[in-house]
Amino acid sequence: MSRGALITPLMTQYRKVKDRYPDAVVLFRMGDFYETFEDDAKIASSVLSLTLTKRSNGAAADVPLAGFPHHAINQYLPKLVKAGYRVAVCEQLEDPKLAKGIVKRDIVEVVTPGVNFSGDSAGTNNYFASIISDGTRFGLAFCEASGPCLIRTEGNDESLIADAVGCAESVSAGHTFYLVIKDAFPINVLNQIKSCQEVVSIFAATANPLQLVVATTDQGKGVLGVIDGFSPKGTETDSDRQERRELLRRFGYKL
Repeated sequence: MSRGALITPLMTQYRKVKDRYPDAVVLFRMGDFYETFEDDAKIASSVLSLTLTKRSNGAAADVPLAGFPHHAINQYLPKLVKAGYRVAVCEQLEDPKLAKGIVKRDIVEVVTPGVNFSGDSAGTNNYFASIISDGTRFGLAFCEASGPCLIRTEGNDESLIADAVGCAESVSAGHTFYLVIKDAFPINVLNQIKSCQEVVSIFAATANPLQLVVATTDQGKGVLGVIDGFSPKGTETDSDRQERRELLRRFGYKL
């Protein structure tokens, strides 16, 4: 189908979203349903056993369509992720009854097999654990910023999970995660964590005492920065430098 053909305003809006997330299955909220279009609809139809239909697209050719009720997202989204697909959830950002023209929509969540904290699947193991090397104990807590706004957890050590949840509860800032590890150093997992597309920034990866600078508004809290460890007390000497290099080698740095 020609991208230049005259298409409906709704499909124009959808394509702008899809162009930003070309490698994800876009769940496009339309009233009481999440709809998928074009190749995404074929994927959804196959993986979720949905009926594949067509939607009128103005002067352009009809496009494949498959959808499900919005309240069933916790049933269907995990199935797409389990099948190996990255999923982008596009929500309505205003009341359709009050909208002038096309309802404003945008992506509010992206879920992948690497980082999946949504819905009913949050209580089961997922592929995020694959970044943790064998023999490493860990606990992970993630603060959800929409929907139920729960603290989601993963891990293979209950005490470390509890520590991570304690950090999350103390900071209480949406879309932040806290990873506590044992029998490993941060450098052993840092690059793998950075490779997760949903990880925007990492404030600290440390064994030092850590303080967080947190802002609070009437909506919630956000992390502005961290104070990692203590202020410098001087400049290293040759013997300090040798000691540092030996320590870093034990940590697993390639020096």
